[in-house]
Amino acid sequence: LAQFIDMLHFITAYKQGKSIGCRVGRLDEKSVGIALGLQAGDIIVAIDTIPATTMENRMRIYKNVLGKQINDTISVVLVRNREEYT
Repeated sequence: LAQFIDMLHFITAYKQGKSIGCRVGRLDEKSVGIALGLQAGDIIVAIDTIPATTMENRMRIYKNVLGKQINDTISVVLVRNREEYT
């Protein structure tokens, strides 16, 4: 988990002093973030309906993703340029 966070340069994103998710930082051309369709500045607000607002939830997300099978899907809700995408 720490390695993935470091690769995407995640930082907690806040709105009015409250955590709203994880902001994607600088991405290298060949990074996993680019391969996943992420862009620098995206704010990931939930993964598989689990809000990415606390470290406890981020650990739940991590464990959930580890339990996925090869053809399983992962639903990601993110905010890009003030618009929400899934």
